[in-house]
Amino acid sequence: MLEAAGASNDAVANAVLCRSEVLKRAGGVDQAISECDRGLTISPKHHALLGFRAKLIAKKFWSNIFVERPVLDKHQLLSPPYNQMALPDRGSTNPLHWVHCMDWLDQSACERVIAAAEEFGWGCARHDDFPTVDVEVSELPAEIRDWFVGELDRSLLPTMASLFSIPASRLAVKEAFVVKYSSEPGGQSSLALHRDGLPFSFNVALNDPASFQGGGTRFESLDQTVLLENPGDVMMHSGQMLHGGQPVLRGVRYILVGFVNVENPDVSEMVADEQDEEDLQDEGEQEVGLLEQDIATLARYWRIIGQ
Repeated sequence: MLEAAGASNDAVANAVLCRSEVLKRAGGVDQAISECDRGLTISPKHHALLGFRAKLIAKKFWSNIFVERPVLDKHQLLSPPYNQMALPDRGSTNPLHWVHCMDWLDQSACERVIAAAEEFGWGCARHDDFPTVDVEVSELPAEIRDWFVGELDRSLLPTMASLFSIPASRLAVKEAFVVKYSSEPGGQSSLALHRDGLPFSFNVALNDPASFQGGGTRFESLDQTVLLENPGDVMMHSGQMLHGGQPVLRGVRYILVGFVNVENPDVSEMVADEQDEEDLQDEGEQEVGLLEQDIATLARYWRIIGQ
């Protein structure tokens, strides 16, 4: 009897999810969130509905932040990177070939972010292809959100713009989330190699690397695994460079990841359109190595970004 009721509730929640997706496509994000809330009263642990609601909350939050951005009186570029790496493509002037590591946030701020994420609770339903155990910044307390957005505008985005030769006014954060990699049974210890959906990514170390073993970000074409030195350090790179999270063998590794788009025009949409055309042209051709894939992908992005 209980199993039948559960199945019936899931069926209703599935229908609610479909309606929420329709509302979102029509531009009704608030209505879609309300519809998700209605479905979750019926099936509170519905995995897909929880994930879709989290995506909507993030979309609404980050869209509102970066539609009419305040012009700050002072931007403060971060100190020069203490570690820089580039793809072995000599003679290339493509700034997307580079990975930059530098100081950013103080340790006490990182500890507050971890505590807020732990208090909110972890999910793993927001990303379909490469899910992580995470909490979106948009779901953290207002004081954390406001502080973090201020730091993005004040220092991180201007520094990213300078390092990658792009006007800061064209950069917009679309997602930012705290990730928990754990060696404990049932935890997520790693993330497979992948490319992100947007041109740029950043990754902030939130806890001391001495508190865990293993971990780090693997860049296959660089043949390097990068582990930031201190809590608050940030790594910036093109999200289109193949990368993944190495297994945490002991303890817990906390990081804060962000995805950044280049807009006016929207580079992610332009690349997707161009990729569709190239896929038709390249169908049946022999696959190339990972380094060649990275170089070709980054060349495509830079060609469009520079338009």
